[in-house]
Amino acid sequence: MNMHRNQNREEESMDFKNKLILIYFNNLTHSYNPVEIIKLLKVGYEHVYDRVTYLTNEGYLSEEEWSIVISEQGRDYLKSNFLNNVSFNSISDRDAQDNNQEINSHNHIYIPKDFHKKV
Repeated sequence: MNMHRNQNREEESMDFKNKLILIYFNNLTHSYNPVEIIKLLKVGYEHVYDRVTYLTNEGYLSEEEWSIVISEQGRDYLKSNFLNNVSFNSISDRDAQDNNQEINSHNHIYIPKDFHKKV
């Protein structure tokens, strides 16, 4: 029962935004840039800082030579939740390809992304 309670607590703390941060670090091919995460999550710097600090304290991220990287625990978490192969590049490339096909279609009306939020 105690293990079940710990697992529930972990799932509550690993919300969608924390998972996105882990995926970001898992795909990182350059130095960590908080601005990229701010744009990804659409939140402020303090919010990103708090989340990265939490993930570091919990062992999902680790500090190495003036940088933050995903830890083995973070990779294991992504793998156990089938998120280890998610790539932002593949998602954005697919979206760009889909958008180009839609724009070139004469039967399609172009609606900007997040249009409903601007109304």
